[in-house]
Amino acid sequence: MSNNSTSTSGGVSRRRGIALEVIGKETYEDCRAIHGIRNEIAHNLNVDSFDHHKVKGKLDALHGPSHVKQYRFPRGRDKFMVALQFALLRMWDLTDKSERPPEAPDAPIVQRTPPK
Repeated sequence: MSNNSTSTSGGVSRRRGIALEVIGKETYEDCRAIHGIRNEIAHNLNVDSFDHHKVKGKLDALHGPSHVKQYRFPRGRDKFMVALQFALLRMWDLTDKSERPPEAPDAPIVQRTPPK
């Protein structure tokens, strides 16, 4: 069995999305990495955490967490979850066709000093 994620229907959908310029390269690469991480954890009994060496390299390649400035993710799981949330939000934004009033500006995010 091939370890190439593009052989699945999800891989075809991702390639089609980038070919049609519906999703950007960063979202495509994150979706592909998320799929690879999921498969590694689901199908390899030796991989028991997001900190496993077979997953860590894929986590380091994720783009989504790089948008969260000034935060160092203490666990691989945290980095994975942020990347997944960014990818889902981007996909939701593409598919959301609901009628809604114009968005109000976001409240400012208060920078907090991390505990020492």
